[in-house]
Amino acid sequence: MRLFNQSRSAEKQIKTNPNYFRHSTENRPKRFPHWSFISVFRLLTDTYPKCKEISYECFVLDGAGFLIMHKDFLSPDITARNLEYVHITAKEKDISEDLLKKGHLIKRQCRNMEKIDMENFYELKIPPQGVNTLTTGQRCRKYQLSRVGGSNAVLGKGLF
Repeated sequence: MRLFNQSRSAEKQIKTNPNYFRHSTENRPKRFPHWSFISVFRLLTDTYPKCKEISYECFVLDGAGFLIMHKDFLSPDITARNLEYVHITAKEKDISEDLLKKGHLIKRQCRNMEKIDMENFYELKIPPQGVNTLTTGQRCRKYQLSRVGGSNAVLGKGLF
């Protein structure tokens, strides 16, 4: 996982600053330290108590829409193969459809010269103030996305 392999200084920053995942121009580590998924999920839920509530589901994704942290990653039968390149379009279909419709998730194409084929990829464009449909969204599309300052990560909270 791309964001899980730097110094323990990020752990201290997250624990001492509950606004770590909110928009800011502070200089912060660009990556999470190397922790287990359970440790990161505990840290996430300790920092954001809403993530502990049954009606909320929290996740972290990168700038291309690939999930870095998701509750499904904590399943005891998950394998490393099932963790790689898991996209928001596969796990959070309603949220991804809404992001596509609103222009925050942009589908692009490129040519793979080795395979002589067109391939799709996504770009996640979250404005500095984030995206929040918790109060205005339709059922199954109530979510909040906030950029993690100094990184390509985005914190997502869905209300289900």
